[in-house]
Amino acid sequence: MKDCWVTEVKRYHKVDILERVKGIPNMVQLVDYWDVLFDGEPDCTARIRDGYGVLLENRPDKRFSNRYHRCLLLTPCRDPLWDFSSRKELICTFHDFVVAHEAMITQQVLHGDLSPNNFIIHEGIGYFIDFDHTSIIKEGKTFTVSFGNYTIYVYAHFEKMSKNADILKKSKMTINTP
Repeated sequence: MKDCWVTEVKRYHKVDILERVKGIPNMVQLVDYWDVLFDGEPDCTARIRDGYGVLLENRPDKRFSNRYHRCLLLTPCRDPLWDFSSRKELICTFHDFVVAHEAMITQQVLHGDLSPNNFIIHEGIGYFIDFDHTSIIKEGKTFTVSFGNYTIYVYAHFEKMSKNADILKKSKMTINTP
């Protein structure tokens, strides 16, 4: 389960992304989602500030961003990437990521935060997690800006990854080292 506080603008972002990548292999799947309720209302930072006597419209800090408390139930939920059991499993897991990433690109989706902390291993298969910084490439565009790791992703980079994926696919059959 992912427990998070998200800005009002991104309140449904992860749900929308997970629906968009539904069915792509090596993606965690959304089982359910909900707002955490407090006194029957969605829990949010504005309510907490109001409790301190600072109304949103009267607050001195104009940079305040109201955040909602949300939960997402995802599957599978397993081991972090660094808990791989063998070199073969790690290499095959990276192959899984390249294939999944290529499939995301075909759906106009860029993960935006490719780091070891955003992958898990479940029964020897690698899965993407954490879609906080995921972006949608607009129709007719060849790039998008991601604020996850402050980079601009360009399709040419992924075309190279796709060629490398074919090489990995062939080598996956021949890897026998523990």
